[in-house]
Amino acid sequence: MEYDLKIARNTAEVVDRLITVQIAESGGGAALTDAPINPLLYKAAREAQGNEPLTYRAAKAILENVSSGGAVVLSCGLMITPYMREEVDGCFGVAGMARAVALGARATPIVLTEKTNIERMRMLIKAVGLDPQPLEIALTAPNMCALEILPLDPREVIATCNMIYETAKPGVLLVSEKMGPTDIGVYRSGPGYDLTLISGKTKEMIETFQKHGTVTIGVGDGGNEVGMGKIKDTVRQLFSGDSASALETDILVVGASGNLGCYGIEAVLAAAWSMPEALHNNDVERRMELASIFSGLIDPTTGYTDGITDAMDPSVAQSCLTLLHNIVGHRLAKKDETKARNKKERGFSREKIQSTIDLWAKTITSS
Repeated sequence: MEYDLKIARNTAEVVDRLITVQIAESGGGAALTDAPINPLLYKAAREAQGNEPLTYRAAKAILENVSSGGAVVLSCGLMITPYMREEVDGCFGVAGMARAVALGARATPIVLTEKTNIERMRMLIKAVGLDPQPLEIALTAPNMCALEILPLDPREVIATCNMIYETAKPGVLLVSEKMGPTDIGVYRSGPGYDLTLISGKTKEMIETFQKHGTVTIGVGDGGNEVGMGKIKDTVRQLFSGDSASALETDILVVGASGNLGCYGIEAVLAAAWSMPEALHNNDVERRMELASIFSGLIDPTTGYTDGITDAMDPSVAQSCLTLLHNIVGHRLAKKDETKARNKKERGFSREKIQSTIDLWAKTITSS
């Protein structure tokens, strides 16, 4: 599918600013402080990656490595203590990204998450309008999505990821709001709890796909997520404790939440494809909110199943989506106007407009 990298980059510069506004405290180690940490993490991530907009780098990787009929692996799921259920953040972002690549790239999304989160993601995938199916069936028709279990045992993770690659040859793996291990291999939550025994092993997942040449993208908000190893020194300077992820990805995207990071990537893809509908709208967002409530995804700050993400009311995500649609829409409209304008402007020739200006000037100066 054709795409426009220039409009993608210009859009991403604005999108990055929007999705890193820290409305509530970010997750990970940032949850332990009231300081606006997210912009600092973003700054470090941008400087570490050639000073390009982060959503642009992620979108560009998808545009260049995922062809029609191809596949994208998407992973999410972070267990929250003491409630022992997965949080909303990351899961909405992955569902939205699944819809975007299915619609815009005509690719098959493959969601990889822990057994405890499979049915929750199945409901979200249905909420965005895709049909969950076994992997081999999902690869045969448009608008289907495969769901695979991310094992807890490292050896089983390697076997699962090898199977997915051999079957689907995914060009990209995107991981949103999912723990990466520390330097000593421990999977820690933001508050510092050791969740190693109940977490799918993202280290083996990333390394296995990287060995096959799949481009890896990490999306996070607080320092303990997959991909944050790229800026682990900054994370350690900002937060006390030892929850900093040491796991790097090829590309790191920082957002005020994992979901908003993914929504930003969706927006840049929509601009590049000249397809604003590739960015999901508020109707889809509300369907995800209802699906999350009925499936049991929780807000980590309260443990309630109320559609809230990191203490941010659902209206926050809806407002951001409205703004993202406006950002994309205005730039696509300008692109279309520029193409169609040629020697005319808004239906009037340049000569006609100039004569109108001259007449006005004459009228004003003579009165």
